[in-house]
Amino acid sequence: MKTVLFVLLLATGLFAGYERSGDTVIDTEAGLQWQDDAPAETNDRVWRDAHKYCLNLDLAGFHDWRLPTRKELLGLFEAAQAGKVVLKHAANNAYWTSEICRRPIDAWAVYWGNGHTFENDKCDEAHLRCVRDR
Repeated sequence: MKTVLFVLLLATGLFAGYERSGDTVIDTEAGLQWQDDAPAETNDRVWRDAHKYCLNLDLAGFHDWRLPTRKELLGLFEAAQAGKVVLKHAANNAYWTSEICRRPIDAWAVYWGNGHTFENDKCDEAHLRCVRDR
């Protein structure tokens, strides 16, 4: 019985602090809601357009989306790697963060294949995964 309960909790994401809600994933511990629809896997944009995309995103009835910070995106990456959350739409590609680097022509990105953070030219294209505060 305990094994069945553990498997059910793990499968629903309640055990790990994550739960799925349509095309989003909710991090109940951090109080964040993450985009997890098809564009999160395929959408490539330059940083400025990625920022605008999130600001204009209408998903799950919410309009207050934004690009995540480095810490937020790395937290989601680490949770996915540890099996705490399953993302339906993720690509081994660079994902933008909201943070600008020391050189204002660059912004921080996270490579989803290994969690490496790096400075990326804001004129280069990268994927994006929007987030909102709950």
